[in-house]
Amino acid sequence: MKIKTFAVLLTMLNLSACGIYGETINNYYNQCQAGDAQCLQQKTIDACTRTANRYPYSRDRLLLEEYADLMTQDASFQIEGGPRLVGREAISRALLDRGEETVVRHFSNVVHIKVTGVDTAEGISYVVVWGVDAASYGEGKNTVKEPMAIAEYHDQFKMEENTCRISSRLVKIIFEGAAK
Repeated sequence: MKIKTFAVLLTMLNLSACGIYGETINNYYNQCQAGDAQCLQQKTIDACTRTANRYPYSRDRLLLEEYADLMTQDASFQIEGGPRLVGREAISRALLDRGEETVVRHFSNVVHIKVTGVDTAEGISYVVVWGVDAASYGEGKNTVKEPMAIAEYHDQFKMEENTCRISSRLVKIIFEGAAK
């Protein structure tokens, strides 16, 4: 019995150390000095990863203000083969125009981000998009037999103060299906 109690306490100690360590890392990157290039690069990577990871929720829930805030004022957005949208307002308006037809859920994972300049970065996320017709959503007909698309987001990011924003997103469709 004492061994089990010891094991539980040890596990709890390890978990709390992970939390403390994580906070230490975050505090370290938030307090980068101007000459610490490695620290500043990691801060940019972390900020841009957070931006890329916030995108699916705000997009799928049609949270237009949050969605728009992920973009620079002059951002561009294009689904390969489609029109290129320029500007935060045009990108948000297009989301609203197409957003109510289909209930969509994006599952994305940032697979690569690298710093390209003092306040810029680029990255790639892999994305699976699922959706159902909005007219039948919630009526017990939410079955999807295949994803609508498997895609890659090719992003250019720009740091604006301490916030990373998408300055350009090209969506490359790798595989395409149809919502059922």
